[in-house]
Amino acid sequence: MRSGMMTSGYGEKERAFLETLEAETGRSLAQWMTAISAENFAERNDVIDWLRRQGFRFSRASWLERVHHNGGRPIYADRPPADSAAARKTLRATAKPRVPAPRTSQPVLGMSFAAKPQVTAVASPPPRPAAEAYAAAAPANVVALTFADPLSPPITEVTAKAKAYRPLADFLLREIAKAVPSASFAVKGQQILIARARDFATLAVSPRELKLTLATGGTTVLTDARQVDAALLDRVKAAALTAS
Repeated sequence: MRSGMMTSGYGEKERAFLETLEAETGRSLAQWMTAISAENFAERNDVIDWLRRQGFRFSRASWLERVHHNGGRPIYADRPPADSAAARKTLRATAKPRVPAPRTSQPVLGMSFAAKPQVTAVASPPPRPAAEAYAAAAPANVVALTFADPLSPPITEVTAKAKAYRPLADFLLREIAKAVPSASFAVKGQQILIARARDFATLAVSPRELKLTLATGGTTVLTDARQVDAALLDRVKAAALTAS
């Protein structure tokens, strides 16, 4: 139920954003999609940076980029709210019919004997990728996997949970990799650990914000790419020196 409510909320925000887009910017959604395509950007972050220069806030620039990446179609346009009549109709249409449970015993001369359980062959699930299986088996206090590339798939699986702030998370990790070329990046639960000989920074992601905590002390809450400036990267480099 909570997931449905969140989807419904995002859908309402998206509709409100797109309904006022032309009035606020002078261009319709279709015109913005054409303008973005005409720039022929190589990276999705380039789209966001360009939209920021056109006057969009980061969250709206990110949302518009996601719509463009979705072929110009709104992300939540085809998802009715969880409590709508359309959603309830779909749920009824896809629900599996109930099958009466088999009797587990049969009476014989006033006594009951447990029926022999039926064994049903079940297809084995496909094997999980080795990296995923290892991460699932690792204790919570052990860093399961480490990568030199800050945009390795296991890393981006975590940053994807930042929703609209994912481009900011990716940008931050790339900038840290440039500032500290010897840094490695590891997945631990919902966090990304950044280390040299040992951890010197932790990035926690959520749809509301990003939190960068340094081993030298202090946590920075990030919601805008302009916060990833020289001063912040100097503090990251100083923290990295303590982990050498």
